[in-house]
Amino acid sequence: MLSQTFNHKLMLGLVMALILVGCATTNSSGLCVNSINWWCSETGRLAEEERRKEEEREKREEIKRQEEIARNARLLTEQHMNMLANHKTLPFEDVERFLGEKSFSPDQELTPVVDYYVDVIFNKHLQQTGDPLSAMTSTVDRARQHNIDLERLSKRPMSIFLVHSADATFNSDDASKITLEWGSILSHFGTFGVGSTLEKAGQVISNTRDGFSLLVLLKGVTVNRDVLSRKSVSSMYQSGTRQEPNPGYARAMIEMNHALNEYNKFLLQDPCSNADMYTAFACGMQESSVKHRYLDAKNRALSTPQTISRPIFSPYEFQKNQLKVEKSGLIEVYLFDESSKLVGTGNVELNESRSFTQVYDLNRRDRNLSRHKQQSASEAVIAIFQKRAMTTTLDKVFREVVLNRSDVEQQVAVNTVLARLTERATEGIGRKESTPPNPTLEDGRFLSVVVVQHPNGRIGSGFYVDNETVLTNYHVVEGAEFHEIGLFNGSETVGKVSASNISLDLALIKVQQRGVPVTLYSGDRLPIGATVDAIGHPQGLEYSLTRGTISGIRRMASLYDPGGKPVRFIQSDVAINPGNSGGPLFIGDEVVGVNDWKLADTDLEGLSFSIHISEVKKFLEKHGF
Repeated sequence: MLSQTFNHKLMLGLVMALILVGCATTNSSGLCVNSINWWCSETGRLAEEERRKEEEREKREEIKRQEEIARNARLLTEQHMNMLANHKTLPFEDVERFLGEKSFSPDQELTPVVDYYVDVIFNKHLQQTGDPLSAMTSTVDRARQHNIDLERLSKRPMSIFLVHSADATFNSDDASKITLEWGSILSHFGTFGVGSTLEKAGQVISNTRDGFSLLVLLKGVTVNRDVLSRKSVSSMYQSGTRQEPNPGYARAMIEMNHALNEYNKFLLQDPCSNADMYTAFACGMQESSVKHRYLDAKNRALSTPQTISRPIFSPYEFQKNQLKVEKSGLIEVYLFDESSKLVGTGNVELNESRSFTQVYDLNRRDRNLSRHKQQSASEAVIAIFQKRAMTTTLDKVFREVVLNRSDVEQQVAVNTVLARLTERATEGIGRKESTPPNPTLEDGRFLSVVVVQHPNGRIGSGFYVDNETVLTNYHVVEGAEFHEIGLFNGSETVGKVSASNISLDLALIKVQQRGVPVTLYSGDRLPIGATVDAIGHPQGLEYSLTRGTISGIRRMASLYDPGGKPVRFIQSDVAINPGNSGGPLFIGDEVVGVNDWKLADTDLEGLSFSIHISEVKKFLEKHGF
């Protein structure tokens, strides 16, 4: 057929050539027009015939393809029907291979086959281990190895209850939360139960008689932001400008004068006065060139300023902080069997940290502003990390329970577990606040207070929090590792800084001589209007006691980390002066704060600030106290 088509086209090509030759050698235009019309008609007919033949060929191929599809569909349907009818009698390897190939369409009902497959593997592992939870895990692992989708599984032997703990430690100013993804095991064996609180979840679990119940208690996320180091960085900023003679102006004037001399010299010589026509033309071109050089030099000189501005750079310092942001989350997991008895428990800890560099007091006219900004992180970047959810999978939670099943207290009812959780969440409520006694010179509180002597000569205050550790302000010990410690009995010892939190302005000193630790405040809230005592060494006047009243509890920006998490302070009218920093603030015989700073202004009186006991306790707990 292709040969015939080719010959036909070749013949038409030869005919067209003869027609064109005939038209070129004859004067009969009518004959030429008729011949060309015939040729066009014949060419169109040939093209239409080729198109029709191509359509017929494509139809025959489509029919063959549809027949092949139908043949394969009948084969698959036969296999599918055979698997549905005989999967329990067929070799198990054939069933596993069939499910792994996934050659069937999604809408085909193969749930009985998938259920049979899971039952066989599950029971096999159950006989080997005697542990249904381990068998469940092994079943999913084998199905995943053979690429078998368990979405069609009708049996869901695990109900999952997600509950936010009543004593969850979500930070009010951080949006970071814990999110749970299904994973590969519980996405097939588990389903979410109804119950958003402990009470509701307990009711559902108590009434469950088919399968296991997994109580997932989300304890929340705590974000800690610590300043690891703080240093001053010397730099230069543009403080102004000065005017200097412009070297370019002098060069421009020299070039203009030189061009003017050349132009005047040409005019004095007047070489064009007696020239013939051709010479006069060339002479005129030369004069125009000399004149334009002068005019260009003159314009450059006029447009060049006599002076230029030079920046004046002055030295200054900005602060660079090295931050570490740590996020920690906790999930408690409790597993109950069909009779609502506790059979497994575990904790899943989530930890994430990242270090940042931040700069403060950076002058916007710093000569290296862009470089400094590129090397530091903005508050927005840090906030994104702090607020990003911490993620884990239900599989990890589930495996934690499986691993710890041997350590659990057996046969504890769900109601007993929930009662314990509720009691733990509400413990500590209703404690009574202590009342201050009248201090005397024999006041035992003085025995806990120390003098912190910095190597550069300045002094601060501190107090024992255990027999060999003193708590003080970070700015009291900043810049030195070892300090002299003076005790109330007149003895002296040496201490070494063991921990610090620059954001909170707190530090711990390990001392050689043992001392009497203070008692930390045990109440829940600090009452506004309560009488407080500060013990310290203002202006070197050692072991001075001042008294005042709490006038407010405030969250304020850290003096050392202004963009970080606000610090909780106690506002009072206690007299605090240099030397009081790091000393204790008492209500009665219990420490409620660490004296830190005051507002000093001619128009202000009685505004002193102490680090709140809640901040102190978190700092101490982090370092093992």
